[in-house]
Amino acid sequence: MGLTVKDILKLSLLKEANVIAGKDGLNRLVKSVSFMEAPDSMNWIMEYDFLITNAYLIKNNQKIKCNLIPKLAKMNAAGLGVKLNRFLDYIPEH
Repeated sequence: MGLTVKDILKLSLLKEANVIAGKDGLNRLVKSVSFMEAPDSMNWIMEYDFLITNAYLIKNNQKIKCNLIPKLAKMNAAGLGVKLNRFLDYIPEH
């Protein structure tokens, strides 16, 4: 047994976090946390990773923005956390 996305969201440091999509995935297992800071970050994501980003790498790249969620889903990632209001002000609808 391990932590789930729901468990991680209960941590005090994420008390202001909001789930905006994928509420059916809150019980996904999280085995590790990775940070999306380098251009090749997606090459290092593992199954059950919870990915965290400030969106710097995707802020000006519409293709990456559109493909990020489907790619993480295909890799069976646990979830994605995005820090808003630094490089990205909102999560695009698509």
